[in-house]
Amino acid sequence: MWIYLPALGKVTAITSHSKQRKGYFMGSDFTYEDLEGRKVGDYDYKLLGSETIDGRDCYVVSSVPKPELKEPSYGKIVSWVWKENFFSLKEEYYDRMNNLAKVQSITGLKKKGKYFLPENLVMENVQERTKHKTRIDFADIRIDTGIDDGIFHQRSLTRIFNRDALYKKGEEGK
Repeated sequence: MWIYLPALGKVTAITSHSKQRKGYFMGSDFTYEDLEGRKVGDYDYKLLGSETIDGRDCYVVSSVPKPELKEPSYGKIVSWVWKENFFSLKEEYYDRMNNLAKVQSITGLKKKGKYFLPENLVMENVQERTKHKTRIDFADIRIDTGIDDGIFHQRSLTRIFNRDALYKKGEEGK
């Protein structure tokens, strides 16, 4: 994955190199590993029960890294997975000593077309010495617009482009 950093005027990789993977992304409460996601086969899973979040019935699932996973960042992750579409609405991240370290939550989940999309994503670092949080707000989300594949090349990240032109291709077929 790549990201353009306008303040630095450069494109940089979001990589999974072990040192960088453990670090926090751009001073936020998200680690590179959090942004990259998890591989399903690297964890053992246990259904802990069911709970409701914001009126949505959820499975509560524990994910524990398999012993062969090298230096996992978390000792356990507990997820609240919406039963209707398997969207994770909340996750608790525990350190290797089984202490709650961070809580990720999604608020303002809205259906747009055939997709459910969050309006906000919050990662809260709950450990006393580092208590703070990072909030990501999603705005002006457009779906199924027919974006040209070329826009996802690294060189395209640095270009300043007209947003309306970007979405024009998707509206031509309407």
